[in-house]
This record gives sequence, C-alpha cells and structure tokens, in this order.
Amino acid sequence: MHSKKAHKPTEEDTHKVRINGTEPGQETAESEADPVDKRIADLEAKAAESHEMYLRAVAEMKNIKRRHAEEAETIRDTATKALVMSLLPVVDDMERALETAVNSGDDSTLVTGVQLVLSKLVAALEAVGVKRIPSVGTEFDPAYHEAVMPTEASEEFPNGIISAELRSGYTQHGHVLRPSMVAVARD
Repeated sequence: MHSKKAHKPTEEDTHKVRINGTEPGQETAESEADPVDKRIADLEAKAAESHEMYLRAVAEMKNIKRRHAEEAETIRDTATKALVMSLLPVVDDMERALETAVNSGDDSTLVTGVQLVLSKLVAALEAVGVKRIPSVGTEFDPAYHEAVMPTEASEEFPNGIISAELRSGYTQHGHVLRPSMVAVARD
C-alpha cells in the first residue's frame, strides 16, 4: 500500500484559499446571494416608496373632501344670506304696516292675517340661523348697532344706552347681516 504523504500548503495554495476572504467553494454561493439580496433591497425600497405614495394620496383625498365641504358650505351660506337680505325689507314693511294699523285702532282680520304671515316669515328666517339683534335698553355696540341720532340721557336710558330702534338689525350664525339703526342716549 501506498502511504499518503501529508500535503503541506504552499503559498499558491494559500492564495487560492483566500480570494476575497472566502473559501474556494463559497465564491459561487456569495456571488449568487449578492444579486438576490440586492433585488430584495430594491423591491423593499419600491414597496416603501409605493406605500408613501399611497399615504400621500389618502391624505390628499381627505384634504379634497374637506375643501369641497367647506366650499359647499360657503356657497350655501352665501345663497342663504342673499335670500335673507332680500327678505329683511319685507319684514320691515310688514312690521311698519302692523304698527300703523294697531296705532290707528284697526282691529280687522286683515291685521290678524298680516301678523300671522309676519310671524311665519320670522320663524322661517330663524330656522336658517337669522336672529334679531337686541337693541333698546342695551349698551351701544358699533359692531351691531348704527347710531343715527342721539337722545337725551335719562334715568331709564343712561349715557351710552340705546333708547330707540329705528330699524331692526339681524345676525346669521353670529355674522352681522345688517346692523340695527338706533338712537343712543347722550348726556
């Protein structure tokens, strides 16, 4: 039998063993793993980018819906305000007609009918958020009242208090549609 002599590695053998810090059989496995790892990393990056785009699209849709709702509300409020502003003179005229009829002593069914129509009209305005601005007996506020004449201050109406209302003012949802025309007590 032949005895095998132990092979002592030479410098050339050592160089073959250590290519890129790997054993000779590992070169193929690592070179195959690198493209797979790179492909996985690329796909993960694309998935993250797609997810980010999705989140942005969802946020944009929410913003569009919010803006659309705000615009619709603005349009509705503008249309309602225009209608209300056109009805306020009608309310003024009906109130003056009733005041004249009551002051003249007219107690006819026509007066009663006009009172009913006026109360329904006022109720319809209140249903869309219109409210009369309180004036007589309250302190003058330039944001809600327009002073058109002074009156002499008295015990009942001290300085700065509204003593008479010449035309009613109205607000809608907290916004002044028309200020009250008032007389203000002055010393």
